Amino acid sequence: MKKSLIFIASLLCILFISCSKSAGNNAAKYEDFEYAIPEENTVLNSGITMSSARKAAVNNDIVDMDAAYEMEDSIEVPASGVERKLIKNGYVCINVPSFDSIEMQIQNYAKLYGGYITNTYLSENNYSAEIKIPSVNFENAMNNAGTLGEVKNRSQNANDVTEEFYDLETRINTKRILKDKLEGYLKQAASVKELLEIERQLNNVVTELESMEGRMKRLSNQIEYSTITINAYLPTGFVDTGYNWPDIKEDFRKMGVNIVHFFEGLLVVALYLVIYGIPLIAICALLYWLLFGKIGLLIKLFKKISRK
Repeated sequence: MKKSLIFIASLLCILFISCSKSAGNNAAKYEDFEYAIPEENTVLNSGITMSSARKAAVNNDIVDMDAAYEMEDSIEVPASGVERKLIKNGYVCINVPSFDSIEMQIQNYAKLYGGYITNTYLSENNYSAEIKIPSVNFENAMNNAGTLGEVKNRSQNANDVTEEFYDLETRINTKRILKDKLEGYLKQAASVKELLEIERQLNNVVTELESMEGRMKRLSNQIEYSTITINAYLPTGFVDTGYNWPDIKEDFRKMGVNIVHFFEGLLVVALYLVIYGIPLIAICALLYWLLFGKIGLLIKLFKKISRK
């Protein structure tokens, strides 16, 4: 009897130890993946928090991408406490006496504030340039645009992209974490099926990550460098070579052409009246004669109806 009890107790101890080891291994395996996914309300970069984020699940050592995407959708950007990200644009219209040196003046103006010219346009009485200026120098550059010429009008605006910037930054960090974990799982794949599935998910993550990083680069450049568009005009009646004296001979020629065109129009109207007007008048006269004139068909009909 005692031997039976000892045997049963030993068997139970062995089973208990085996179950404990198995549970410990599974817990360690799950915790290893949990490291890649932020806990609920974990504070991320730049003050962004992850509220109500679901932890990604593990199925045969393959990341549950649906859970990862749900985690991205739960990102929230706080209304305050973070650096605002603004895209600034300015427009300046100036009058200048000549275009001889305006291009060099604008180049020096851009260099003075650490910027550069991106696009230029020149016509007979207009020169325009698009300048990229570091955002920290934007206000000073706008206020001192009068050094280039007489300022006729000036305007500026700022587009707040704070939420878009931090949302994109956090999504990029999340994608990088997923990419690193998938690369680790790729090395540990136990079968061809798992290998192909992990490679497919890894390719999707890499493609999305590259697209997001490209967007972030463009957005960061727009934030760091503001755009100032300068339009320079010559005074009314002037061209780049000086005052534009009127060409009397050319003006008389244009006046003669306009007079000829006027009489051509009158002739066309007269022809239309002759071709279409006379027949139309004749038809109207005939109808009046038949209905109301000597024959007066309509009047006779009316009288007959009245007698009845």
